[in-house]
Amino acid sequence: MALDIDIVIKRKNRPSDKDLRELQYHLMHRFGMDTFRMIGEDGADGKRFVDVAEGGDGTFGIRLYLRSRYYERGYERGDGLRAAMMLLYLIRAYPDGEVWYGSDGLGEYGEDFLKQYDAQKALQLLYHFLDVGKLPYAREMDEALNSVDGTESPLCTFCGFPMIRKSMSSKFASFYCIGCEEQLKLTGDVHEHWIKTRKKSSSKQTDNNGGGTHHASEHSQNLDQAERESVGISETDESVQKRLAHRRAIDYMEIYLSSRITPGGITDPAEIRIPDAMLKLLRSSST
Repeated sequence: MALDIDIVIKRKNRPSDKDLRELQYHLMHRFGMDTFRMIGEDGADGKRFVDVAEGGDGTFGIRLYLRSRYYERGYERGDGLRAAMMLLYLIRAYPDGEVWYGSDGLGEYGEDFLKQYDAQKALQLLYHFLDVGKLPYAREMDEALNSVDGTESPLCTFCGFPMIRKSMSSKFASFYCIGCEEQLKLTGDVHEHWIKTRKKSSSKQTDNNGGGTHHASEHSQNLDQAERESVGISETDESVQKRLAHRRAIDYMEIYLSSRITPGGITDPAEIRIPDAMLKLLRSSST
């Protein structure tokens, strides 16, 4: 199961219903309704996306429910821009509180994992998103799925950059473009021809693949260096990085296996083989 964003604002006093409604109002007109996941069945509760969480230390928290996958260095999957901007807003809105950001199920023993964020850490997250966007996660998933048949993804006809493989089997291959969201599915004779002609041998494809990463690094150099140094861009803790790598491998395997399962069961058990790239990622994150 993929990691979702978890944000909690810790306070000494229990927030009132009025406090929750005011927070919702200010978040809604800044970030939009599609940012949040509503809780409750119907009526007034059907519009609620914040809730009260009681801490064991006598403190209270306001928990936000977002419609986004987690975003962090090492798990560049969700909406990093909105996450960083929301953290910056909450830190300014609650100067006497603590803003904690993380994900469900990322803790060392499967519990929720949260870290306290200040403006400096929120800017670190923002700069990381501006540096690389979602490319690290998408490219790694693409390489892992393509490692099964030794191919490379086709170029997007509009953007000119390699598409991302999202599902595959011996009978079809599906791709999407991370830039313009173009979708492509190859089946039948077209798929067979693609398998034969797209084996990793084209230097032109390699150059284009590298182009996306090069563009990201060029973009990051254009950021104000003094401002970057002032927020202390740093790596995420090594132990957290291993857990994130482990979750990435699980994500990729879920995507890989889901394309081989139909309502009637596994399409062809003989063709199920966990890609070496995923196994390598699992092993490296388990040591």
